[in-house]
Amino acid sequence: MPPIPIIGRGIGSFVVMDELGELAHNDYVRLLVEVGILGLLSYLLILAAVFINLLLYMRDKTIILSPYLQALVCAAFGSFTAIQAASITGNILFRPAIQWYLWALIAIALKGIQINKQRLEKEHNFLNSGHPLYTSSFISKNPAKFPSP
Repeated sequence: MPPIPIIGRGIGSFVVMDELGELAHNDYVRLLVEVGILGLLSYLLILAAVFINLLLYMRDKTIILSPYLQALVCAAFGSFTAIQAASITGNILFRPAIQWYLWALIAIALKGIQINKQRLEKEHNFLNSGHPLYTSSFISKNPAKFPSP
């Protein structure tokens, strides 16, 4: 086999390659050997997409998040960043309990943002529908409740 194949040598094959029976002390090197360049690039693209989404939602001032949802997004971003940094010197990727909690936290944070955006969009559409309850004088008295998207 070539030293760095395109599709890798298979999950769990790195243990066989090491004469001491130890795993790689770097998840990214282990992925490169086991799933190849295509598998590593796929994983890195997923990581980049999650990182960018969480970072954008954390820094976006146009999206009004509740303090709890903002804290949840910050916790997901911090946990994600810490675990990916720890993967450089350890075998975090193949620890199912850590991965399950991390990806569940990320999914809850991203779903919370999606629900919040839909709620704000419905409120905005309702305000623009001309409903008599929401006159311009009522909205001007309560601007925090009715942000424009």
